[in-house]
Amino acid sequence: MIPRTARRFSTCAVRAKQKQKRDWWDGPTVTPPSPPPPSADQLKAKARRISKAERDERMDITMALTPVKDYMPGFTRPKDIRTSNWSKGGRYSELKKYESPPQEAYESHTVYLLESRYIVKQGIGRVDCNEFIVGVCRTGDFPLAMERLNNPTSTNETMDNARWPFTKPKFIRKNKWWEQGEDPRELRKRCLLGEDEVSSNGASSSNNVPTEILPSSSSSSTVTQHRGYHTSARAHAQFTGPSTTRRDRARMPLSAWSRPPKPAQDARDDVVPAYYIERKRQRDTICERKEEEGSLMAELSAGILSEGVAASTRVFPEKIPVEVKELDGTIRHPSGFEPPTPETDFHPIASKTPNVDHPLLTTFKVSWEEVLSPSSVEGESIVYSPSSSSRGMRGFHTSAPVRATTVDHPSIHPLPVQPPPVPVSEDIATEVATEAEADSSQTNLLEVVDEDEGEALLQAYTRMPEPLSIEEREEIRKKYSEELRRQPFWRPMLALTFTTRPMALTIARLSRGLEKGLPYYASMENDDRKCLSSYSSRMRSMRLKRMHRLTMSLAKALAGERGGLLGVRFNPDERPRGADGAGLEKPIEFEQRMIEVGVGDWYPLAQELKENFEWDAKEAGIDAFKVYGLDERGLRTDGSSWPEQPAALRARTLKKQAASDQTWAELSKKEKARRMDALAEQNMEAAAKEAARKHRSVYYPR
Repeated sequence: MIPRTARRFSTCAVRAKQKQKRDWWDGPTVTPPSPPPPSADQLKAKARRISKAERDERMDITMALTPVKDYMPGFTRPKDIRTSNWSKGGRYSELKKYESPPQEAYESHTVYLLESRYIVKQGIGRVDCNEFIVGVCRTGDFPLAMERLNNPTSTNETMDNARWPFTKPKFIRKNKWWEQGEDPRELRKRCLLGEDEVSSNGASSSNNVPTEILPSSSSSSTVTQHRGYHTSARAHAQFTGPSTTRRDRARMPLSAWSRPPKPAQDARDDVVPAYYIERKRQRDTICERKEEEGSLMAELSAGILSEGVAASTRVFPEKIPVEVKELDGTIRHPSGFEPPTPETDFHPIASKTPNVDHPLLTTFKVSWEEVLSPSSVEGESIVYSPSSSSRGMRGFHTSAPVRATTVDHPSIHPLPVQPPPVPVSEDIATEVATEAEADSSQTNLLEVVDEDEGEALLQAYTRMPEPLSIEEREEIRKKYSEELRRQPFWRPMLALTFTTRPMALTIARLSRGLEKGLPYYASMENDDRKCLSSYSSRMRSMRLKRMHRLTMSLAKALAGERGGLLGVRFNPDERPRGADGAGLEKPIEFEQRMIEVGVGDWYPLAQELKENFEWDAKEAGIDAFKVYGLDERGLRTDGSSWPEQPAALRARTLKKQAASDQTWAELSKKEKARRMDALAEQNMEAAAKEAARKHRSVYYPR
């Protein structure tokens, strides 16, 4: 307590003395002016203001071509027009300095859409498709841009992954979706015409009705009573598209797939139907088999109670219920039971062929005779069981087959039953992957028994493809370099020419997605993205449709629709259109709103695409519109040529100017900074405009 009291007392005394010194008042405190920033920082700020003037114009054009956000009402407000910030009373009118945009922004620029000649290999989960490029360049630099992209000496990852004619073609696995005996072309034609599938199936299956239920051919006037036919068997007989062959069903004499014979006989009451005789023969066979297997089951039960297996257990295929496919597509059991499992989980021979591309995601067809056994058996103590720490595919329990082949019961003799040999390769993943590429229907993937082997198999189908070695990559590049000299890889689909750089950048930016920013591929269903034949064409159609709409919307806005564009200008010395009413007293001139559209003549629908542009422009009353053709190398086919190549924009920075002095290397850091500030102060205006001449989204040749 004493030290704390002493501290408080001393503090109060010091504060009292300070208060006595501040009793007099010497006027308000004047903050000294802060020193000006270095000339280099002022130069950077000035260059940013010049770039911002062009960016504000682009944002106003983008807002005019973008629909209003209406999916979250109540939480948004209309966007501000960037040009209004510089009007009288605007936010920038008194607080910020205004700089004019660079002169290079008001030259004609071209937006191009290029498509690859061949499809390109993609990663896992993506279908191989044609690639597209959307870019911007000055109108005179378009031929050079095409030469740069198709240059044989340039390395391009897309060209490395392309499926060139000299490479191995893609293996396309076809899915047999039609039943046996059906013509897929006829089915497609029937679906397009809108015919009823049920009625057509009923008409075609009329020949499968048994003769026992047909009316008698005799001319007797007496009416005889015919026996009815079981509905489940009749529905099964009407099923004209079984998933198995007749030879496979012949191997299953006692299963539900054994159809009763239908010989030609008179359907009379004094004649026993043939299928009754067949059913009676089946029942007698089952009873005989039960009597023969009675002792075997007793011995098997005794072996199980004594913790051993006296005989190998084999499931007979005829004891497994088989489903019946109705005409409406439902799967039912002949007894009326609806199985809660997929149709491929029933009898392995009667199950359908897997219809999924990935072999691990299907239900495999394996007959019960293929007994799964471990890769190596070394004695009684070996028991294969799944490890608790392992992760991945669940292994098959093989302890019962092992004990059945190795354990001897003391009371009975062991049965000489050995499981069939199972071919297990050392490199199962490579073997199975190779067989799956050749024929997926003949690959037995359940031959893999051990968990480690199963994990290796799973990794074989899910791992990324190994990258090409340097030698392989160089060999491929050498081959397609010769191909590029004969014909280009990137071909122009569209080339849209505008009078200013902000308009070109706006079209290029908005054409990379849909009107609300959604990517093109995201608008498709997941199953549609996996279709190799239609994915590329759908992507091409969506891109062309999007760029067509943007071009026509911009042309209409330049012609004065909805009051025209606000913030647009065609000279750096002009004020933005709409700022304090500037430029609203007269329409935009013809040369300033001219739009030229180039369409690749190599495209099969090039003529229809040209007609669409011309018809829409004529219907909207747009006169400043021109359409022409392009060849595969980007040259015009209408008899005219591209404008002359403009001068190269080779900016010379202040550092290069300062380094040109011979004494620059001998100066210290402080002396170099002083010289840089002096150069920036002398050439402030020119250096700032020089830094803002180029745009990072535009291609400039060196």
